[in-house]
Amino acid sequence: MPIPAKKATASPDPEEILRESEQRFRLMSDTAPVMIWMSGTTTLCTYFNKVWLDFTGRTMEQELGNGWAEGVHPDDFERCLTIYTTSFDQRKPFSMEYRIRRYDGVYRWILDNGVPRFTPNGAFAGYIGSGIDITELKEANQRKDEFISMASHELKTPVTSIKTFTQALSYRFQKQGDEECLRILSRMDAQLDKLTKLISDLLDIAKIQTGKLTLREEAFALDELVVEIVDMLQGTTRHQLLLEQRAPVLVFGDQDRIGQVLINLLTNAIMYSPQADKVAICLEKEQGNVVVSVQDFGIGIAEDQIEKIFEQFYQAADPLEKTYPGLGIGLYISSEIIKQHHGRIWVQSKKGAGSTFMFCLPVYEESSRDLD
Repeated sequence: MPIPAKKATASPDPEEILRESEQRFRLMSDTAPVMIWMSGTTTLCTYFNKVWLDFTGRTMEQELGNGWAEGVHPDDFERCLTIYTTSFDQRKPFSMEYRIRRYDGVYRWILDNGVPRFTPNGAFAGYIGSGIDITELKEANQRKDEFISMASHELKTPVTSIKTFTQALSYRFQKQGDEECLRILSRMDAQLDKLTKLISDLLDIAKIQTGKLTLREEAFALDELVVEIVDMLQGTTRHQLLLEQRAPVLVFGDQDRIGQVLINLLTNAIMYSPQADKVAICLEKEQGNVVVSVQDFGIGIAEDQIEKIFEQFYQAADPLEKTYPGLGIGLYISSEIIKQHHGRIWVQSKKGAGSTFMFCLPVYEESSRDLD
């Protein structure tokens, strides 16, 4: 029995396929709840979706090219343009926040994310980006920061008073020889110290968020500060704090704030290496900078958590392991302090093999001081 021949079908029209693809993209783009834009290979924008145009109250013709930049707040324009053009030249994704004028003339905060586009053969084709209105989120964060600042200030006075009363009671019970009460008051005093540090950290966060973290800058010997802090902490831990390398060096900055960073890195190294018995500290000069490293031999940090470790309120965690105290703000504060000193902070770590936290600062001047 002969097999019936198949009906010949016409080959799809490439132009028709392209039109359908473009219509599908525009339909998805215009119905998405985000502001979408595209640019070509010359940084000029070639497309904005309906959500963007409705938000700005402008036409496609007005926004195309560099027209969209007319709506950017003057205070944000240079930063916005620098981030965009630098990322464009490097063909890298970017994320930035800036204010843009809405259809009613009110400036709103936008979180804009852009990624480079490439053709199937790998040629650069421009960028595609999306933006969302984050004004309410930023306002909520501002109210949160103001509340934290106010609450921290209000807590500081009663906590200081309680500590004073605790010390007075300790003196009285010491005269009476009441060892049991002294032990209880000693534990209370230790908890008050933790509470005082927490309040201080929360105040620092509020200052950082509002740009009010001030520095009392002067030239000081960083190596001497490291030695002083190592000696101070050595009496509080069973770990050996080993200063393996020391270079005499001056830096210009806030000695107390840099000391705060060192204390945080060292106490973290001790806390997160409970099975180890030492922490190694090095201080060395490298091409006009001084690098301080704190190495522990503890639990380490998973690779997927390393990039987030300096974020506010972030703690590296494993649900199957022991939990550690803290709110995850010490490293965030440390990173902000180092940034304000025109330095850099980073970490090298491997899960189960310990961590090395490092920061570098510009050298103030070459020093020929002899080490004691």
